[in-house]
Formats: sequence, C-alpha cells, structure tokens
Amino acid sequence: EGEANRRRLEGELREYWPASVHVMAKEISWFHAVIWPALLMALEMPLPHRVHAHAFWIRDGKKMSKSLGNFVDLEVLSRYTDHYGLDAFRYFLMVEGPIGAQDANFASSRVQEVYSTDLVNTLGNSLSRTTAMVNKYYEGGVVPSEVSAASGQRISTFAGITGEQYDWPTITAAAAEECLLCVEALELPKAAAAAMGLVLKVDKFIIETEPFRMAKDATKAEELGAVLYQCLETLRIACVLLEPFLPNKMAEVGACMQLGEGLLEERVKW
Repeated sequence: EGEANRRRLEGELREYWPASVHVMAKEISWFHAVIWPALLMALEMPLPHRVHAHAFWIRDGKKMSKSLGNFVDLEVLSRYTDHYGLDAFRYFLMVEGPIGAQDANFASSRVQEVYSTDLVNTLGNSLSRTTAMVNKYYEGGVVPSEVSAASGQRISTFAGITGEQYDWPTITAAAAEECLLCVEALELPKAAAAAMGLVLKVDKFIIETEPFRMAKDATKAEELGAVLYQCLETLRIACVLLEPFLPNKMAEVGACMQLGEGLLEERVKW
C-alpha cells in the first residue's frame, strides 16, 4: 500500500490512469461502478470517464465450464490464428464478440462464415477486382482521374446512373462518421459494417457501370478513369476505417496502394 501510494504521489501511475473507458465483464459491474469509484474518490484520484460492462462468450450454444471442458484456451486460439491468420481471427473476435450486453456464441462454423463472407468474398475480391482493372487498363498501374479535362469537374454521371445515386464524397463521409461514432460507443460490429458497406457499394457500382465495357470504347476513356478512381478512393477510405480491425493486412494494402498520412479525420476525406 505504501509503495503504491508513493508511486501515485510521484506520478508513476499517470500513464495508466485515469481511463477514458473502464472495461470489465458484466458480472462484476457493480463493484467497478460503485466500490471502485468510491475508493478513487477517497484517494482523491480521478474517476473513469465511462464504465463499460461486456457480456460473455459461450461455445457452440453452451456456457463454458470446467465440467463440459469446452473452454476456448490458448491452444485453441493458436489453431485458429494459424489457420485463418491473426488479423482475420482478430476481426472475428471484434465483430462477433460479446462487447455489448448479449452473450456471443463461439462456433468454428461462424468463424469460417465471417472469414469467407467479409474478408475473402467482400473485401479481398473487391480490392483484387479493382486493382486488376487499373493495372490492365493503365500502364504501370497509374491511378486514373475522375476529373474531366474539358470541364475541370468531377465526372459523376454515367449511362443510366446519376450523380445523386453515387455521390461518393458524401457517401464516404457519412460512413466514416458512422464508423467513428460506433467505435466511440464501443459498437464495434456496427463500425466494421459501416466500412464494409462502402466495399459492397463499390461492388454494386462496378456491376452497374461495367468499366470492362467502357474499356472497349475509346470515347468513354474519361468515364472509365472516373469509375476506377472512385472505386479506388472509396476502397482506400474503407481500408483506413478497417485498420483497427485488420492492422497487418491494411499495412500490406498500404504498401501497394497509398492509404494517406496524418490524422484519421484527414485520411478519410475524399
């Protein structure tokens, strides 16, 4: 007690406290929301800005227990990270975990489903599809422009598609704002969904604009450039938003595609 008090008085504990968010399991929330603040007040130390109690993991629909022997231990976790990779498994834990009030079910089938749906079929395919078209249609993979040489304005209207349908600067700004607000509220699944929503919208945009057909028509060269630029820029912003979920993979993407520098608020701007 004396040593802890000395370290407190000398400021050695300042880097650990106060906490912006104090996180614990729901079964001990009363202690951390009542007793712990009382102790802090008695020591004249600042209170946490927020107390967040999360729910529990269950496994295959059953509560984890010693009698069932169904704990997800370090050996099990290692098998998943070896198979799916650290980032993919982290993503699953963040988007499927019991960060809210409801218990979350840990099932191998769900890990595979999230991995295939979100990371392979959605994010991975969209990045691969878009960058492949840029490399195919532009020598050296030079990023095209969305600005018309004649008018100097953004090209936002394509055959059968109006600028209002795909107002990308507005769409990406709204997604970034939602993602950041959800992170602040510890609503991590919604934060990831906001970023993934941009990727899904890019896929729909490609289907509707058909850039592979534009590439066959020399008169649509500017439209082709605009479509691919808008796809790349939207994917760039989505990748920036996904960095906390997939830090290693997004670093790999950043080595191939400039994701921007500076503060997050600046990097998610169109």
